[in-house]
Amino acid sequence: MSKLKGAVLGGIVILFGLYLFVGFTDIPVAVVCDRGRPNVEVSSTAYRGHFEENRIDPCVTYTQRGGD
Repeated sequence: MSKLKGAVLGGIVILFGLYLFVGFTDIPVAVVCDRGRPNVEVSSTAYRGHFEENRIDPCVTYTQRGGD
């Protein structure tokens, strides 16, 4: 029974750490990789929200901002 309690407690700790990591990191909503200029149109559904573009070589990531 002791191993089961340890496994459950370990799972809870790992899930809580994952929850904190996801809550405090900026995860891109979309990633577009195109050789030329990206032919993508994105729009936010959040009130006063917008997307921030970050270029990484041939790819562009779009991260949700605003909405407050």
